[in-house]
Amino acid sequence: VYFKKDKTKLSKELREAIVRGLKYSGKEYADAIDFMKQSYESYKEVFEDYHGIITPSSSGVADKGLKSTGSADFQKIWTYLGLPAISLPLLTGENDLPLGVQLVGDKLDDLRFLGAANWLEKIVKMKDKIATIIGVTLCALFLLGLATTLTRSMMIGFKDVLPVYILMIIVIVMMFYEAFGDKK
Repeated sequence: VYFKKDKTKLSKELREAIVRGLKYSGKEYADAIDFMKQSYESYKEVFEDYHGIITPSSSGVADKGLKSTGSADFQKIWTYLGLPAISLPLLTGENDLPLGVQLVGDKLDDLRFLGAANWLEKIVKMKDKIATIIGVTLCALFLLGLATTLTRSMMIGFKDVLPVYILMIIVIVMMFYEAFGDKK
């Protein structure tokens, strides 16, 4: 009734979807629902072994600005199966725009699903920090080894190597600030 009276208040996409839907009989609709249930039944065993499925959120980076949320093509199958899906901006692509990774969970298992999404986001953020710590450690060891070698040389004194030690401290501080500093 609402569609017939006030369809102009609906978006073009929603009106087109309703018109398409009205072309199907009740039996065709019931068959589609049965097929959806069968599809889920054949897929649900995946969640017996895994907390979620990781898939792309889209075919590329996010659109610039807020005019569009992008295509829902990568979410349609999960919506069809009635599964929760969340897009996490874990990666970056061209022009430093976010590139989403989609996590899909099982029906009625939202708490475990959201916990897995939270864990995944933390792991990705921690990966960058771990890489920075390893990089800082290797940089420090290299510079310390270089400075020690130069200091032990008969021709070079501590004062000659002091700039290397200062540089080493500056680099380490900068690397830690980049990894752990307050980024607003």
